[in-house]
Amino acid sequence: MKDDFYKNKKLLFITHGYYQGGASTSLAHTIQWVEDNKIKFKIISTRKQEEKTLKIRTKKGAQFCTTFSHPSIVDHEGIITPFLSIVLLLIFQKLKINPYLINFIKEYNPEFIIFNSTHHCWMIPILKKIFSKTKIIFFVREQVRKERSLAGLLNYNWLKHADKLLCISEFESNLLHNSNKYVIYNTIGKNYEYKNKMLFKKNATDYKIIQMGQPSFCKGGHVLIYAMREVIRKKRTAKSFDAILLGAGSKGIFKKGNFAFFIKTLLFLNTKYFYSFLINIFKLRKHIKITDYIMDVKPYLEDSDIYIRTSLSGDSWGRDIIEAMSLGLLCIGSGESPFIEDGISGFLYKANDSKALEKVLRKISEMKKSELRKIAKNGQKRIKEMCSYQTFENSLNKNFFNIN
Repeated sequence: MKDDFYKNKKLLFITHGYYQGGASTSLAHTIQWVEDNKIKFKIISTRKQEEKTLKIRTKKGAQFCTTFSHPSIVDHEGIITPFLSIVLLLIFQKLKINPYLINFIKEYNPEFIIFNSTHHCWMIPILKKIFSKTKIIFFVREQVRKERSLAGLLNYNWLKHADKLLCISEFESNLLHNSNKYVIYNTIGKNYEYKNKMLFKKNATDYKIIQMGQPSFCKGGHVLIYAMREVIRKKRTAKSFDAILLGAGSKGIFKKGNFAFFIKTLLFLNTKYFYSFLINIFKLRKHIKITDYIMDVKPYLEDSDIYIRTSLSGDSWGRDIIEAMSLGLLCIGSGESPFIEDGISGFLYKANDSKALEKVLRKISEMKKSELRKIAKNGQKRIKEMCSYQTFENSLNKNFFNIN
């Protein structure tokens, strides 16, 4: 029955992802499901780099039909450009001049359009009006929070026009008063296998910490830097820590100089120069490294003991936590998490509180390695139950059957 249902289905993905961002990874997971079910699909992306991510995280690497330049290429906090895009599209429609995207959708004629990035929330009511028979599905991410920004409020209202909202956690689901919502956790994907690794090696004097994220202040890397500074400065712990902040060192288009520091740090809120400044002034260069974007993060995870999600939003349910826990790392998360039960399957601390994170690190340094390994193992088991590919696949099948 499932094969017959998907036999003549056509999907169109509209996405806007970063090298190693959650949107790209979520898309890769969904494409894995599409490939397994032999469903016809095409992708439109506003970022060419996303193709590289998908080649690493899917079996064959997704084939892009096109990459187009469009006015929606802004951060989710941007307001002016989406409004301008809406005005232009409405003018084009009134004048019966179809822009590239509209023409493309008309020619391809997909039964489902799937969005996985809030950059394109504003498109939903427009496309729903033009293509009323096409089902629109949206993977909800944390940028729909009404209290977060004006953009969040607008995203929240634009999402009401989608036929189905797939939320990546109960927390996000609770923010949306919509009868068409459904919680479906990300999966680690088939190429991120569970591994029984030996954490906290017997003779190791330092524990290896890893954190992943774009060069953005909301990722909270500075909270980890402040906490490690205090742990190392006071020197009253049984073990010390070394950390790597993966992706936080991306400089973007400005390579060096004071102009770059001003533009990227103060205007674009890029963390590259700020983190480097903190690490240097606190004399932590021996203990903390920052890197540019890394396409394949798996080797870095496998070489670490502890994963810390320092998000200032306190949303410890992202795909980074899922992948780290599935590979057997001991995970520390800020705020809330459906995967982490404090002290049982990981550790939690109050978001944006370096003192609270310092306290957790001190506790870990004093614990027996056997206790830490047990907690990490509990986390790995929990992720396997909640986020297996089979669970993800079943959830998607259920939603597509229902929406049809």
